[in-house]
Amino acid sequence: MPYLGGVERYTYNLAKGLLKAGKKVIIITSLMENLSEKEVWEGMIIYRLPSFLFMKGRMPVLKWNKECKSKIKEIEQEQLDGIIINTHLYMLSYWGAYFFGGGKKAKKVILLEHGTAHMNLNSVWLNQIGKIYEHVLMIGIKKYVSDFYGVSLACNKWLEHFKVKAKGVFYNAVDLEELKEGNPYYRKKLQIGKEKILVSFVGRLIEEKGIRKLCKAFEILDKTKVCLIVAGDGELYLELKQSYPDVIWLGAVEHKKVIQLLSETDIYVLPTDYPEGFPTATLEAAMCGCCIITTCAGGTEELICDSSYGILMKENSISEIKEELEKLLKNPEKIRQMGERVQIRVKSHFTWDVTIKRVIKEFNE
Repeated sequence: MPYLGGVERYTYNLAKGLLKAGKKVIIITSLMENLSEKEVWEGMIIYRLPSFLFMKGRMPVLKWNKECKSKIKEIEQEQLDGIIINTHLYMLSYWGAYFFGGGKKAKKVILLEHGTAHMNLNSVWLNQIGKIYEHVLMIGIKKYVSDFYGVSLACNKWLEHFKVKAKGVFYNAVDLEELKEGNPYYRKKLQIGKEKILVSFVGRLIEEKGIRKLCKAFEILDKTKVCLIVAGDGELYLELKQSYPDVIWLGAVEHKKVIQLLSETDIYVLPTDYPEGFPTATLEAAMCGCCIITTCAGGTEELICDSSYGILMKENSISEIKEELEKLLKNPEKIRQMGERVQIRVKSHFTWDVTIKRVIKEFNE
């Protein structure tokens, strides 16, 4: 995977579950740097179509060159029964709807929404252009796709903004087999004493994820009581690493190390303003029994359904992050209770076994 992002993790786990259920799985995506145009990886056949990588790779657009057309012809020979288009945001999403839905090259084509708001491009004019782009794209997609789903109920609510009524939910989920024992790998490696509360952030280091606010809040906390570990890469990585030397910066780490970190974490914080669908790292933090501080972004309210399961911030300000952390630092028992309660909920309602069964049932129908 080019990134450890939510859509990438969802696609990977969905593919893995379908393979386990005896299905043939093909992933069609954009070609990022240093990756091959076609490969078989863990049983999945991956086609990567040559693309222009705008917005630092966050907005890829297909190159209609000879290599791209050749790969499309190859894909056409696969005789696919069903197509799941992940998000409406990309030109590749529209191409998938047009090629497989409009061209009747698959028996069933659905769109699975992962967002809950328009993209924030940090500019009033660009945001307006982005809104127009999304609406025009969705008008085109609706011509060729009849069934829409979300990765949370919040995503289904967002689809109504485009005058789309969702058919159901294929929840983002966790793989319980990944759960690790809380062996003190990071505490031991980084020499973090038992007296300290370990706070972590996992995700792409972009402004909208709130990592800068978390660092500023941490800066004014008592460092003898708490430490902050950040796992992830992104456009803010070098700047924040230089600005906040008291934070432990792991950079990009493989997923099993992310789960290891979360298994040792006491408090997981995601102060996101991003239009999340259902944040994967939040679900994984819940699986690992972390006490969670976050916002109402995406489907988080479907996981943290009241204050006994975690903390949903209203303002998502630096002062609110600091205040919530200070309250918890004074009450370790509350940290433990919240972590245990949200862990039970995620294991009961948000596992890949449940989601895969729903997906297969939909395509069988």
